[in-house]
Amino acid sequence: MNGEETIIDKYETLSDGTLVFQFDKIYPQTVIDDVTVVLHAFQGDQEYYGDPYTKSVKEYAVNNQAKTTNSSSLRGLLVNLLRYAAEAQKYANYKTDDLATKYENSSCKRYAKTTLDAMEDVKNYNAEPCPGTVKSDFTSATLVLGNYVGLKVTFTATDLSDKSIRVDFNGESKYFEADQLAPATTAGKATFTYPLYANQLHETVKFTVCEGANHTPISDTMTYSAASYAGKYINHATVGPILKQMMLYGQAAEYYVANP
Repeated sequence: MNGEETIIDKYETLSDGTLVFQFDKIYPQTVIDDVTVVLHAFQGDQEYYGDPYTKSVKEYAVNNQAKTTNSSSLRGLLVNLLRYAAEAQKYANYKTDDLATKYENSSCKRYAKTTLDAMEDVKNYNAEPCPGTVKSDFTSATLVLGNYVGLKVTFTATDLSDKSIRVDFNGESKYFEADQLAPATTAGKATFTYPLYANQLHETVKFTVCEGANHTPISDTMTYSAASYAGKYINHATVGPILKQMMLYGQAAEYYVANP
């Protein structure tokens, strides 16, 4: 893709024996770009290459917008995706002479989300008290807007070797260990970034700093969401346009998940 080669050697095997490889380096602003894939394999000493296969998210969107057998929720989702991609191109100054909105299907525009849902601010550094001794505090939180959408939280810490972050989301708890934490530019602080799917932008995520092998909580639990940030900056001259289309795409994704 764009002159860069990626080797993917992990795959999922379906019940019929089909192998599914996942390429995860398509970003909002690169929706318009072609990806060429080639199957490469060995059998004994013999090396094999498959025929090149080229595809793009843009092509997928164009083809599936045109299929009247597809649900209106999917067709609307693809319009919102292209609109979000175009704003990402502008934000990143990436191939703005070929904006993704050029590929909207006019008959599908009526299915797209155009009115923003209310965006509740759930940002709270002390939403739930620490059950034990407090050794760390959350000090800031923001939204990552770039190659992906994520929630970035900053917390006090001097030694990350025994620290972890517990994320409570959609009824599930996950722990992210020290190698997924990063020192902040300010001494005595660290950061953690949690990526979000499109249909999760309105959802509240909980973060807790933990310590040791048993993941003992050492901070209050904070709450945050993409909507918390977007609602505050939706009218900002620079980030407002991309935030608006990002949140509309998120609404379309939520609707599609509920009404495929």
